[in-house]
Amino acid sequence: MKGREAFVVGQTLEVLWSEKDLEGTNWKPGWYRGEVQRVDEENDVVYIWYYKDRAVYGLNATGALVDGIIPQSSN
Repeated sequence: MKGREAFVVGQTLEVLWSEKDLEGTNWKPGWYRGEVQRVDEENDVVYIWYYKDRAVYGLNATGALVDGIIPQSSN
C-alpha cells in the first residue's frame, strides 16, 4: 500500500515533528494534532492542517508512515 492510501480527507491524526524539522520556529519537538485537508495521489503527498499553527503543511505520505512520523492505523 502506498502512503497516500492510508489517509482520508477530514481524518484527524498526530504527526511527530523533530527538533530538526522545527528549526527556525518556536515549536518544541513532539506530536502535533492535525486534520488531513488534501491527498495528492500523483505526488504521494498528504496536506495536513495543524491546529496549533492554523496552517497547512505537506508531507511525503509513504515516507511519513515508513519513518514513523505518522503512526499507521491498525484499522
